[in-house]
Amino acid sequence: MNLRLSRSALLVGALLGFSTMGTVCGPAVESPPAEVTCDGMAAPGEGEPVLLLVDPETKTPLLEGATLQTERGPELGTYVYVTLRHYTADVEGYIYALRVVQDGYPETGALVAEGTSFVGSCSGWTEVVVPLALNLFETTPATLRLQAQGGGQVIEAEMRVNVAY
Repeated sequence: MNLRLSRSALLVGALLGFSTMGTVCGPAVESPPAEVTCDGMAAPGEGEPVLLLVDPETKTPLLEGATLQTERGPELGTYVYVTLRHYTADVEGYIYALRVVQDGYPETGALVAEGTSFVGSCSGWTEVVVPLALNLFETTPATLRLQAQGGGQVIEAEMRVNVAY
């Protein structure tokens, strides 16, 4: 038997085995769905679109340097849950993309957590709790970046936070 052929066969077999592991072991862990609530509070100021990051308990705006606590979610995933309030007169769907990154990302800092949810917004205030899948399992200061896209507009917000694992 040719030793060179045996190594090639072993290599091909190993590659096939690794390439099918995801399908044999099951699908990748999916994030839990976003929780959405509509509320009839008065429009802010001129009724222009507004995007706020809020404390889920008090509904007050999240303060710079707030601590986001990690939580265990379904399928053994670990998440940071971020609550946002969005005011818009449109009843269109919005895509909320959130990332928590260390300083210098992507060159020197790490992606701490991220999540994206497509939500049909309410006319008025929409409150959305978005799960962000954790990528870095250590307590760290970071920047929370939020982008809401829909209704022909893009709204962005950013703030410093601490992620506590």
